[in-house]
Amino acid sequence: MAYSAHMNVLAISQPSSSALFPGFGIKKICTLDFKSTEYVSVHSNVVRDLAFKHKDADGLLLTASIDKTVRLSSLHSNTVVQTYQTGLPAWSCCWNANYPQYFYAGLQNGTVLVFDTRNTSAPTVELNTDGSKSPVVALQYVPWDSSAQFSLAGLLVGQLNKTYFYERKSDSEYRPHLLPLDGNLTSMTVEESSRHVLASFRPNATSPTVRHVVSDV
Repeated sequence: MAYSAHMNVLAISQPSSSALFPGFGIKKICTLDFKSTEYVSVHSNVVRDLAFKHKDADGLLLTASIDKTVRLSSLHSNTVVQTYQTGLPAWSCCWNANYPQYFYAGLQNGTVLVFDTRNTSAPTVELNTDGSKSPVVALQYVPWDSSAQFSLAGLLVGQLNKTYFYERKSDSEYRPHLLPLDGNLTSMTVEESSRHVLASFRPNATSPTVRHVVSDV
């Protein structure tokens, strides 16, 4: 699920209810009256993640699917405007909040692909290629903030068993930092103004209950 304040819309992934048009897409919910408005067909298989473009006046929605693609869809025209091949099932996605021409896709094998919307042929950078092969279940971009104690910009990469902060040094260079977040991660989000991270973990052998951990970046 993703929310657009500009459009007053919740975008919720779901399978198609029509036998004539199988696949998976996005149900649009108006947040003014919480009524369903339209369904947009997007992918041929399950949608794992979705994200509106930062300051989303153009209504572009990024979606990641296990059909081995990430796609950009306009929720103004209700059409897919660009498809990017990932080679493996995509589990997560997010936009770069500082440079909106870039977005990220986390894959089933632990790799993170960096895409430039001006280059539709292939990703420009691959991250975490030598790291854990656990799926990337969550991606969150932390924007640069000169007034914050921790001002650096970069990408939070949450895998089932590890979490990294990839400090952005340039368009093509990212420096990984392993974070002390232990457990089986299920989701992660960043609140930009406070730069707090909320990470959720499923039960495991050392922690028999679901955990929600709030930490500073």
